[in-house]
Amino acid sequence: MSSLNKQTVAVVGAGVVGICSALELQRAGYQVTLFDKTPPGERASYGNAGFLARQLISPLAENMSVFSAIKMWISPNSPLSLPPSQLINLATWLVRFMRQTSKKNIEVSRGAINSLNELSVGAWERLLNDIDGLHFLRKPGFLLLWKSKNTIEDVISQRDMMQRYGIKCELINSAKIRELEPELDQQLSHALYFEDAYQVSDPYKLCQALFSKFIERGGVFAQQEVASIKQQGEVIFLTALKETIFDKAIICVGAWSKKLVSGLGLSVPLVAERGYHVDFEKNGLNIKHLIASAENRFFVSPLESAIRVVGISELGGLKLRAIKSRFTLLKNQSAGIIPKLRSSAHKSLWMGHRSTLPDSLPVIDRHPVHPNIMLAFGHQHLGLTQAAITAEILVNMMQNEKTPIDTKPYSATRF
Repeated sequence: MSSLNKQTVAVVGAGVVGICSALELQRAGYQVTLFDKTPPGERASYGNAGFLARQLISPLAENMSVFSAIKMWISPNSPLSLPPSQLINLATWLVRFMRQTSKKNIEVSRGAINSLNELSVGAWERLLNDIDGLHFLRKPGFLLLWKSKNTIEDVISQRDMMQRYGIKCELINSAKIRELEPELDQQLSHALYFEDAYQVSDPYKLCQALFSKFIERGGVFAQQEVASIKQQGEVIFLTALKETIFDKAIICVGAWSKKLVSGLGLSVPLVAERGYHVDFEKNGLNIKHLIASAENRFFVSPLESAIRVVGISELGGLKLRAIKSRFTLLKNQSAGIIPKLRSSAHKSLWMGHRSTLPDSLPVIDRHPVHPNIMLAFGHQHLGLTQAAITAEILVNMMQNEKTPIDTKPYSATRF
């Protein structure tokens, strides 16, 4: 418990959200212990594209009908995938997901994603400046690509929507695409170009730098799986290898959060959405920008040590092994826009688990019954993007301070 008026906080989850939260809590004067079964930054935080994706404000359910969703989930070449073994387990979640496809619900989700995203880069700049880590931050720009000429009306609609939310972008033609990225396929028709797009040079190295600073400042890491958390009176009892007492706790262990919050009497429709990546050797391949295929929903990111292709939204749960055909799909589709990748050897293959809720919004909240327990999970594809601002909001909420945005859309009880 607290010693010399310095309150203790247990942060459960050593992904990027947990590590950022631990650092922010230290700056606010708390004594922090970070818990995770695996070493810091080695789950979903390891495998992302490194994109601080302020521009990605559309929920997963956007532009879907029941028919189109079913068609996408069952197609072997779709960026969205639902293994048949998971269908029964996810039936209730899928019903909730389909409810989010209404225009009203899409607007609510998009607005709430935008509210977090527009503060994301500033929060990262503050955090990186604090740890002398601004060298991790880059501004390469972002190209969202289309091959089909028949999609121009959709592209214009997308551009206009972005501009309504204060996101600057430019519609460019194939000649301008080739000028910006000569390595891309000559058959690309048009793109949206976002000049103000940021990334980090290596997401895993970033996590390691954040974690090192946390330890340097007196933080404690326990590589242990947390079995349960409970609050009795003003005291938190956390059970891992042994029972430990804290003043406060944060649950931010991504897709593994559901079990812990269920033990606290809270039901949230959280699922593990699996993502895949293929890292290619650079071999002189000079990709300058972050790149995405709008039609096939994958990202190409020029990281410090590799060209990383990230994609697939697979509702595969926590136990199913990686499906090898997903890697093949990413290789083939990425080579369709960067032809030289056909002859490039891959360095590594990876599959990880994103924590996902039906409305594509995270939970950032205080437990409704146990006020000393905070919740932060469900960031889906935007865990890295929203990690630093989530940490700032959590500390504001923990200290009963005003938050920079309305946190009602991220309530744990909104379902």
